[in-house]
Amino acid sequence: MKINNATPNLTPNLNNKNQVAFSGKLPVKETIEIAKKNPFAFKNLFDLDKTGHMSRTLFIINGFIFLLGGRVLRSRDNNEKREAITRDVPTIVVVAMGIPVVQKWLAKRMQEKTGLALTYEGDIAKGSQIQEWYKYDEKTTTGFEGFSKRLSDMGGNLKKIFSRLDDDTKSKLSNFSNDNDKFISELSKNKELKTSIANKFKNGGNKALEEAAFLHTVPTLLGFGVTLSLIGIMIPKLNIAITARINKKKAMEEKLKENNQQLATTERTTTYKTKPVDLTEKVQRA
Repeated sequence: MKINNATPNLTPNLNNKNQVAFSGKLPVKETIEIAKKNPFAFKNLFDLDKTGHMSRTLFIINGFIFLLGGRVLRSRDNNEKREAITRDVPTIVVVAMGIPVVQKWLAKRMQEKTGLALTYEGDIAKGSQIQEWYKYDEKTTTGFEGFSKRLSDMGGNLKKIFSRLDDDTKSKLSNFSNDNDKFISELSKNKELKTSIANKFKNGGNKALEEAAFLHTVPTLLGFGVTLSLIGIMIPKLNIAITARINKKKAMEEKLKENNQQLATTERTTTYKTKPVDLTEKVQRA
């Protein structure tokens, strides 16, 4: 099951199979305008297509109503209800909202480490974008300089990207600048090397593309793995800590109640034993 962005966006089908899981934000202004133009646009929030895509909104609704609601209704006492809420609410929220943050952070770190362009406007790049960025079309009006500039604008390091084509290219680029603008200027002066690199990027199976296509999926997998692992570890510990605190509080209340009862019993006994004797009353009776 893949969970897509839930934002209605004037597209005929919101659940586009090329969308990145958990991506996007909810533009309130645009959403209101869409509702005015087409009230039925909101039904897209609840579309579930044949490929198993689910909007974020539908995922959250299902989680709170069916998962959390079912467990709360089946709870035998208040403790079980409290444990279900403590466990399921953070889990649903983190899965729907937290995983994208982790994925974006991992993608950014991986991009900085490898030099490959893997993100677009802060989000993980789509597979189709990676295919487009790393394949050179000589028919483009901006030429190879425009191709290189686009990779640079996407956050890539040109020297690292071009060096991934093969060992021979890597060796020839060893003395080139790591600064993208200077790199483009230096490469433009070496016509033979520039042509060689351009020809390699025309091939859709070049190594730079293969590595980028693989690595851009890693943050998504790691994002799920790391986040769900933390949930699996932290939520039970949180429940245990809360339960221990509640039990400790109850034990203290019961101990205080027991002490108060003992104190009351002691006071009654002491009062009975120390009650003063009326001697005048005893003499009159005698």
